[in-house]
Amino acid sequence: MSRRTHPMKIREALRLREEGHSKTTIANCATVKCARSTLVELFKRCDNVGLTYQKCLDLKDSEIETLVYPNKIRSGNQKYELNAQYWLERLAKSGKDRITLWQDEYLKDQPDGMSYSQFCYHLKKFKDQIAPDLSYPKQREAGKVMEIDWCGDRPELVYDRNQGRYLKAHFFVTSLGFSQKIFAAAYPNEKQEAFVDGTNKAFYFYGALPKILVPDNTKTAVKKANNYDPEINPVYASLCQYYNLAIVPAVTCKLN
Repeated sequence: MSRRTHPMKIREALRLREEGHSKTTIANCATVKCARSTLVELFKRCDNVGLTYQKCLDLKDSEIETLVYPNKIRSGNQKYELNAQYWLERLAKSGKDRITLWQDEYLKDQPDGMSYSQFCYHLKKFKDQIAPDLSYPKQREAGKVMEIDWCGDRPELVYDRNQGRYLKAHFFVTSLGFSQKIFAAAYPNEKQEAFVDGTNKAFYFYGALPKILVPDNTKTAVKKANNYDPEINPVYASLCQYYNLAIVPAVTCKLN
């Protein structure tokens, strides 16, 4: 049976889709967080009933559930075995990322085959058993991702006469995934106010907005790190909703 999605996540998924984010990004976004196959089915159901983000704003949770999941939900797909070695070799030779390989080649041969999450699971399982050191270069899109973290080193830069000692500087650092262009700013602490201020200043420094923010699980952005359901700080989530950005914490980041 298909897994139901909470109405709050349905609204957020539709909002992010209207902002032009890919299905992979939306599925990994901490405010949605679901399997890509679940998201594909969700969008299909929403499209079939004409449900958009704007329409969601005028509907109650119960009304959204009635529209998207009216009665019985179709049973699961037929399972297939996967030749993981073949697909890992195709991944290396073709230069495609996993989602493109799954869509363009695997589903073409097996239209009722494994979901994307199961496809990746079997590839990873085989790779970990046979070739744990094998890796593939990440394909990055210009202007898409901004990575965020606090610098580990805290040099003593400012002398406080009242305290009679030097104060440590906490460096907020961002980097654009494609160009690797870096922005840095010094703060007296690593509290939420500094993190939000640094994020805003980074946008002005780059002169544009990315599509995705990837914070390295600092408490000012990610309250509780988790591989499957990270909890995003509500203030930081509000900032990203204001700018219409997606948040994909580093621990769950799968952008290809």
